[in-house]
Amino acid sequence: MEILQIIIRLLCYFLFIGLSFQLLISLFDWSKLIKYPSEDAGRLRLFILFLSVGLGSLVASFVLTILDLSLRLFVSFS
Repeated sequence: MEILQIIIRLLCYFLFIGLSFQLLISLFDWSKLIKYPSEDAGRLRLFILFLSVGLGSLVASFVLTILDLSLRLFVSFS
């Protein structure tokens, strides 16, 4: 049971980090925020990656906490 929880947590983190990366790439026009987008493309992509890791981890932590609380609530009533 514990290995299943670890796999679910890992997949949840990867899913939300990937989802936030795709949203940050497609949602904003990053070329309007920087002066020379062709020269700073690598640094901008790394910055977006760091933002997506932070945002995805935060969302995954929230979802996993809600799942854990609902599981505990379900177990306590049964």
